[in-house]
Amino acid sequence: MRGETAGNTADPAVATLSGEACPDVGDRAYFFWMEPRSAEPGEAIALDPSWTDMPGGYNDLPPGCLGNLAVYPEGAATFERQEDGLAIATIRPDAKPGTTVRLEGVYRSAHSLTGRVNVYSQKDNPLVGTWRQEDEACPPESAVRELVFTGAGEMDVTWTPLEVYKDYWAQYSFDRETGAFKFDVEGGNKVPEDIVT
Repeated sequence: MRGETAGNTADPAVATLSGEACPDVGDRAYFFWMEPRSAEPGEAIALDPSWTDMPGGYNDLPPGCLGNLAVYPEGAATFERQEDGLAIATIRPDAKPGTTVRLEGVYRSAHSLTGRVNVYSQKDNPLVGTWRQEDEACPPESAVRELVFTGAGEMDVTWTPLEVYKDYWAQYSFDRETGAFKFDVEGGNKVPEDIVT
């Protein structure tokens, strides 16, 4: 779907910059973000184009060079542009939690970018986000520095964050009414032997 903004004569799906303003970095991996994002219905998301040629390396690209914006399923988001050319995707206010939205764009009319968004409800799942333990609440050197819950029921745990490294990852379920929480470890680099799921 090509985005349109009411009252805006310019098509936000069209790049605002071209030529020398858009550096050619060659055949690299282009993306909006590496891991799927979580967003609530009605939430606005900036489409910052980036490229990489190594794990954990993020290099920004001029946002005005991003064109051919599209969303799948069709109509799941709308697009608009800021004055600096940055494209903003807004998830439909009536999007159903559990829906996966795929946002797409093209850099320099040649390099495709994608980003997945998992729609969730904060009211039903307040765990979604990034959490950490404080040192004083844990034995020395044992505080979890990064505990991430996604709107798609995925989680990962990292004691010492470094680029894209994760100690282990799992699927989780949470019942807001009862407070019941359960997770099943799917894999990892350092899974504790005494883990209780």
